Amino acid sequence: MPATGESWTNWAGNQTHDVTALEHPSSVDRLTTLVAEAAASSERVKAVGAGHSFTGIALTNGRCLVLDRLDRVLDIDTSSGLVSVQAGITLATLNDALAEAGLAFPNLGDIDRQTISGAIATSTHGTGAEWGGLATLVEAMTLVTADGRARRIDASDADLLSVARVGLGALGIVAEVSLRCVPAFELHCTEAPVVIEQMMEAWDDAVAAHDHFEFWWVPSTEWVLTKANLREGSSKPGWTPPLEDRVISRRGLTVLGLLGRWQPEGERPHALQFSDRSDRIFCSSRETPFYEMEYAIPAEHGMHALREVRRQIERHDWGIRFPVEVRVTAPDDVALSTASGRPTVYIAVHEWHDRPYEEYFREVEAIMRELDGRPHWGKLHTRTADQLAPLYPKWDQFQAVRSEFDPHGMFTNDYLDSVLGPV
Repeated sequence: MPATGESWTNWAGNQTHDVTALEHPSSVDRLTTLVAEAAASSERVKAVGAGHSFTGIALTNGRCLVLDRLDRVLDIDTSSGLVSVQAGITLATLNDALAEAGLAFPNLGDIDRQTISGAIATSTHGTGAEWGGLATLVEAMTLVTADGRARRIDASDADLLSVARVGLGALGIVAEVSLRCVPAFELHCTEAPVVIEQMMEAWDDAVAAHDHFEFWWVPSTEWVLTKANLREGSSKPGWTPPLEDRVISRRGLTVLGLLGRWQPEGERPHALQFSDRSDRIFCSSRETPFYEMEYAIPAEHGMHALREVRRQIERHDWGIRFPVEVRVTAPDDVALSTASGRPTVYIAVHEWHDRPYEEYFREVEAIMRELDGRPHWGKLHTRTADQLAPLYPKWDQFQAVRSEFDPHGMFTNDYLDSVLGPV
């Protein structure tokens, strides 16, 4: 029997909801039955994965369907690279399964604890000017819609697939997904500390010289840590960062950004070079809860935006020590992808879960709004549907599919009503 009177809380601890039923379907048939039952009783229903979204995107006061038992690999075609999985499998588990089969994702974000369905639904991405987000890898998906029907969506209806790839949970519950992977490869990573002004001047060159490039700026210091990845056999030339006499090391930043607090005295600098399986380079651990806001802005405004963020931090006595992350992706044609229709630079700000962050995030968000910034759907922001609609060329197309798939708003909640408007 379903548990009643229970609550669900996300990873960061800032989103909690009490639900009428907390259930763990272990098959697509059971999932469709639960959705049909909810429809018959006019209940709202939401699926949740690993809870790594900071927004209220997964909250509901109705039925909460936890997908942790829909976590199997269904098929791996090593010749084509097409991989089919259930929606609740985590990226970490899937990465290991792909590696065993001699395959890999061509690009990944920083964290591998999300479920595949949650990652694609919120437009999760990595970095690299020639690479799109995870949703661009989706070749097909099975979606349980409000009528309790499992509906397969694939390239035979390219327009519909473009909409469904980043669905925010507003179109139905993803049950299965098929993704196009690539032969397994290693990454050669160089991590080096660079003065921030030098890094901003060299940004375009550094991005062009690597398959995957990003950096972290430590607020209240002059330093960034660059992470430059070249794929095995890459034809990219690489880039030699200018090293200074006193800056932070990779180990110092690891302590700062991932494991605990940091003071800006740091160690004597050194660049580190190492190679490993691609997902092990792309992804890293996040053990201590924090809050995050990330904005996607047109690539040509990237360094201007960072300068404005830096100026705001220097004007205030916020005591920010958590690094600001800067990444880049290629444009895509996915309706609600944050990179839809334009090359994109991402700027992410963070703060520890036990420190005030509201004023900091609000000031940074104001900068991003002036630059046509699109907020990450799973990270904190205050944007509303009327503000977001002009930023997405395929907004109306998404809304039409939403109205068709969920005419009575079974899958909506306060967050979706805010960012998408009512059905």
